Amino acid sequence: MPTTRFTINLPETEVDFLKKYAKKNRTTVAELVNRWIKGLKPKPKPAIHPEIERFTGIIPPDADVDKAISDYVMGKHR
Repeated sequence: MPTTRFTINLPETEVDFLKKYAKKNRTTVAELVNRWIKGLKPKPKPAIHPEIERFTGIIPPDADVDKAISDYVMGKHR
């Protein structure tokens, strides 16, 4: 992948920290910044297995799920 030079201004203490951190972790400041930028990008949602997807929409959106679970548990332990 082609690269481009990119200059940013940071406080000297932050630059020193980045250099020490990169050296300690056997990488470069550029690689640290590159990983950070990649972490900002939205990640695609994983595909839902067809067996799971077929259950989508079974529970009505207005269902009080918490009450249903509570009623079930209370009935089970009477």
